Amino acid sequence: MGTFDWTQYLVLAQELKKREGEEACLRSSISRAYYSVYNLARNRLRERMIPVPSGESGHQKMWGLYTQSENRDCKKIGIEGDRLHARRTKADYHDTVPYLNDSVKFATTRAEELQGLIKDLAKDLPETFS
Repeated sequence: MGTFDWTQYLVLAQELKKREGEEACLRSSISRAYYSVYNLARNRLRERMIPVPSGESGHQKMWGLYTQSENRDCKKIGIEGDRLHARRTKADYHDTVPYLNDSVKFATTRAEELQGLIKDLAKDLPETFS
């Protein structure tokens, strides 16, 4: 097997989204949408030889690295990635998720947009920070 194509997680999220009456599927859709973007953004940092923070707090720190960029698209990736992370956390850990259907639509739409932004970033982005 080769390197996993993280965009396939968004394909799965879109499939799970169709199962509207099944809360576990909707929650999983949010999670898969998030991780489709998280892993692409993480791998971009690795390609740039930028250390990737680990652990649960590492997610927020990683999005913060993008937000620190001078580049408008990197900033958007960081801000929206962090928003997606908050939705994923609620879907994975909270007993109730208000407006679950809206969160699923937000997550899948935003993940698709962010995948495109990450893919289209110039090779020298995000910048390295000390």
